[in-house]
This record gives sequence, C-alpha cells and structure tokens, in this order.
Amino acid sequence: MTCTSFASVSLEPPLVLVCLERDSHTLEAVSTSGSFAVSVLAAEQEVVARTFSEPGEKPFDDFPIRNAPNGCPIVDGALAWLACSVERNLEAGDHNVVVGLVEDCALHPGEPLLYFDRAYRKFS
Repeated sequence: MTCTSFASVSLEPPLVLVCLERDSHTLEAVSTSGSFAVSVLAAEQEVVARTFSEPGEKPFDDFPIRNAPNGCPIVDGALAWLACSVERNLEAGDHNVVVGLVEDCALHPGEPLLYFDRAYRKFS
C-alpha cells in the first residue's frame, strides 16, 4: 500500500509508526504476520506510489519487489527500507496506529518522492 501517515517515534529503541485503515487488507496482513516493511520511494518511483495507492489486489509482478530480511516485500530502487516487527497495534478512529520496532534497514543515495498538497512533488 502507499501510506501518507508514517513517522519516527523513538531512536532508542528504534520505533516507527504507520496508520492503516481499519478495514484494509494491509492491516489484516500486518496484524496476522506481526511484521511489516516500509520502502521510502525515490523521486522517479511515482508510478509505484500511484499504483499501490489504489484499492484491491496489488500487481507485485509489475514492479521490482524483493523480500526484506523479515520476509515482507520492499521496492527495489527505493531510497531506504525498514523491516519492522509490530510492537503495538492501537485503534484510533477509523484507522489503527501500528508501532513497529525497526529490526533492519538500508539507505541509498538519491532524491525522495514527496507528496504535499494533494500532489507528488520533487525538491527544487
């Protein structure tokens, strides 16, 4: 899925959070597996963000996807990825706030894909 609510929570231990719709397949998968991964997309990966923002089944075969060490999918070519185990799963309105313990990560050079004011943007 493409998420717009992702944030750092803590450096020690390394915790992040993601907000997932309560009735989403993603929340069901994360809750069942107890793990998730985040890919921070590069500026040239807008098509990936748009495709994975659509509801329904995802076309994983259409993009260069591989598994993080925890077995969750990550996007090849992403600027960064984080593999997390679920620390907490909290109900909040029509979403759940899922807090993850970062167990592995990688960082690559490049410019990030940004989303602001209902549009994808690049640093200028």
